[in-house]
Amino acid sequence: MSDLVPPHGGLVRPVNRTVPADRVAEFDKEIASLPALPVSDADLSSVYRIGDGGLSPLTGPMVKYVYDQVLRDANIDANGGKYAWTIPISLPVEKAQVSSLRPGKKVRLVNAAGEAVGCLRIDDIFPWDKSAYLESVYQTKRTDHPGGRMVLSDTREMLFEPNAQEVLEALLPFYVNRHLYQLMLSAKASEHSARMVAMKTAKDNATKLLGDLTLEYNKARQAAITQEILEIAAASFAA
Repeated sequence: MSDLVPPHGGLVRPVNRTVPADRVAEFDKEIASLPALPVSDADLSSVYRIGDGGLSPLTGPMVKYVYDQVLRDANIDANGGKYAWTIPISLPVEKAQVSSLRPGKKVRLVNAAGEAVGCLRIDDIFPWDKSAYLESVYQTKRTDHPGGRMVLSDTREMLFEPNAQEVLEALLPFYVNRHLYQLMLSAKASEHSARMVAMKTAKDNATKLLGDLTLEYNKARQAAITQEILEIAAASFAA
């Protein structure tokens, strides 16, 4: 379709690193014995986007020289050209786990529930320079902002260069269900908000109507009293 935005990085079609549905069970068995590497909910989004091509032309988290290039030049090299990219994509890991991770070793990525979401081979491990990351991404040396607090409060201190192999297709239903659930919550919140606004509007209209009717009643009552006084006065003069 000519009206669709082409994939980033000079690609004809987005990167696809998902496991076909008919291979999920087999894939689970293949990686079941690999060491588990926890992935946070925030980083899980990056894994999912790498899998479905949302982060094309990336085929996995960035290796160090690409990571540094993004921080330094805000671009990446792909298919013979340079393409804008301002936020480095990598997977942090706890320093205590580094001793069990070696270049060339495969690991099984798992979510907070311990479910496998992908597999990758580690190419290298390097320290996470959080100050450089924050200054490049947020364009300030200050850290008293939500992004700064989020990064600095993260206890993970290392990044690893992986060679992502495959991402479970099971991630897609997970994110679709989560997105639909969020939409349902938003719809419910919107419904309650609309009801509150409608009730407030009705109350305000009723209050205004009551005030207008009270004013009209007082005017009519005052006019009637005035008329009675005038009639009494007229009768007195006539007598």
